[in-house]
Amino acid sequence: MNRTLILCVASLLTLLACSKADPVIAVVDTTETFRAKPAVDGSRIAWDYSTLRKIAPVSGGVVGYNGYARLIQRFDKSLICVYEANGTIEAVSSTDGGQSWGGRVVVARAEPGVAMTVPDILELADHSLLVSYNPRPKANNGANRFGIRTIKSYDGGLTWKDARLVYEAGNTFENGCWEPAAIQLPSGEIGLYFSNEGIYTTSDEQNISLMRSTDGGLTWTTTPEIVSFRAGRRDGMPVPVLLKDKGEVAFSIEDNFQTTFKPYIIRNALADNWKSGPVSGNGTNRNYALSEVIADPIYAGAPYLRQLTGGETILSCQSTEGRVSNDIGVSRMLVYVGDTEARNFSRGSEPFTIKANKSGLWNSLSVLTDNTVIALTTTNSYADTSTEVWMIKGYVIPDQTAPVRTVAVDGDLSNDNWPATLPVFVGGKGPAQLRGGFAYSDEFLFVGATVNDKTMVANSPSPLDDDGIWVALDATNKSAEALTRSIFAVHVTSDGRLLVQEGSKGSWVAYDGTTDGIRKATKKRADGYDVEMAIPWKLLGGKPASGVRIGYTLGLTNDDASTTYTESISGNRDLAPYTWSRLVLK
Repeated sequence: MNRTLILCVASLLTLLACSKADPVIAVVDTTETFRAKPAVDGSRIAWDYSTLRKIAPVSGGVVGYNGYARLIQRFDKSLICVYEANGTIEAVSSTDGGQSWGGRVVVARAEPGVAMTVPDILELADHSLLVSYNPRPKANNGANRFGIRTIKSYDGGLTWKDARLVYEAGNTFENGCWEPAAIQLPSGEIGLYFSNEGIYTTSDEQNISLMRSTDGGLTWTTTPEIVSFRAGRRDGMPVPVLLKDKGEVAFSIEDNFQTTFKPYIIRNALADNWKSGPVSGNGTNRNYALSEVIADPIYAGAPYLRQLTGGETILSCQSTEGRVSNDIGVSRMLVYVGDTEARNFSRGSEPFTIKANKSGLWNSLSVLTDNTVIALTTTNSYADTSTEVWMIKGYVIPDQTAPVRTVAVDGDLSNDNWPATLPVFVGGKGPAQLRGGFAYSDEFLFVGATVNDKTMVANSPSPLDDDGIWVALDATNKSAEALTRSIFAVHVTSDGRLLVQEGSKGSWVAYDGTTDGIRKATKKRADGYDVEMAIPWKLLGGKPASGVRIGYTLGLTNDDASTTYTESISGNRDLAPYTWSRLVLK
């Protein structure tokens, strides 16, 4: 297909751009004009609905408010989660990977007039546990101060002692301190970061402060070091990470440089260890976290930063993007994936389905040793009269490489053409789950998929409304901002019906060419069905060379008695091919 790039003058690029760094380029082909954007490659986090669990309250626990949960995997692979429960800090544990939770223990009990809030937990090098938390006077009683405290456990969280008062701020809400989070450096030093407005008694400003301990949290420095501060604004909610192989500490914050809070990253060289002083509002060690700037009215606060075992970073925030309003009371968790330097966060996904008028707040992330991600949220969406802590697991889906194979296309995925576990996972919205993968020959791109779905339905006039799978392919790597010609979607239902669509002017339309060359087969199982497809390269615009990017997304349609939903790879936007995942031929 003939394509001509239109060279845009600076004013046109400014008009078309929708991020600070990524230009949009107008492109003309023989059938349709479209706009191209840089492709969004890298891992996605695929959430698994079957792992959705309530962590708190457990049986016998406090009903009412349970929230602000933080979870770690210990050296023995067990999990421990701390959270606040109506003003008391509690902990529960799991020895089966989070399938069940119990062993509720009080870590720090509420005191008269003072609630114990927003805990953080860290396992130290000696395997002792350090919890930091935030005493908050109730109703500005004037008699007590806001503070930062720590407490330790030496028996895996069964008992807690060695409580320490690390810092005290003012006795009013306007001059408090907030949200501690700790990290241990290779030297053994513990850095305890927190939000601090205690020194700004005549303004609404807030900084991020640091306290240090070199003896495992038994003694602490006495004067807070300011490590980030934007004059006239409120840096808040720090979460530090020691970046692998980078010699750098990075922490996420919420920064209201715009009207509403947005996620930013603050960084400092490990060798410097903050000797250079605080990062200012325009400092080079402060950067907007997301690769695409979101609209100013949208709230995106309470960020939480972690790093995957392979080096990519992940960032969550509580966001009103796509919600009914920009009120924090309807915000919910979004999770983004960034690079190894904690920059360029994109591929936003939604771990929890939160009702439109409910919230998912004070979220956090934990990365297990097998690279599984656990997301935690504080939500009132699953109970009528209380707020609870819920978790869900996510799997890292990297860019895909298709091997050369000759596939019979008989619906049998048990042969050597396909791995025992297909690498692409879809299954975050409901009980149906898909695993898929790719192979190729000179003539075909092969797609294999296995779907777990105990209720299979195939009674609708349109294949789009019945149980089935679909794959969307941008084989010529147009990387279009919206759907356009020569980008295809191939649907196969559980009973073997075929539908092919082509992109056009931002939508899917019926493909008006021949589909005779497509081969497909389905095989039903007791708990679902398997699908194989062979899609001719000729249909897709020709076979790309080895290593050349193909944009793809893979999805399922689940048609049950009460509802029908469609779901694709999390982090991909179905109508925006530039956001699709990367596939190359080996």
